Parts: sequence; C-alpha cells; structure tokens
Amino acid sequence: MIQALKAAETLVIEIAAKAFCCVAIMAAILPLQLISIVDWIVSKNEKVLGIGLLSSDMNLET
Repeated sequence: MIQALKAAETLVIEIAAKAFCCVAIMAAILPLQLISIVDWIVSKNEKVLGIGLLSSDMNLET
C-alpha cells in the first residue's frame, strides 16, 4: 500500500512538473511573439499611412 502511494505521488509530481514547464516555456516565448506581431502592425500602418516609423531612411537630423 505504501509503495502504491509513493508511486502515485511520484506520478503526480512528474505531471505537475511537465505542466509547469509547458506554462513556463509559453510565458518565456510570448514576448518574442509579441515583438513580431507589433512589427507586423507597424509595417502595415507604414504602408497605409505612407509614413516611416521604423524605416532607416528617416531623417532625424534637423
């Protein structure tokens, strides 16, 4: 009986660890995905509005 409880406890800990790792990896990757989404939105607005927010040809010297 004690061995069954220890086996069940080990299984629960392994499942919880795998779930935690999946959540932690998704949380770590999310900011990187947001960067590409924001870049895509800005580039679409540049084309529509005709302005260069991220363009290297912007003349910042006045």
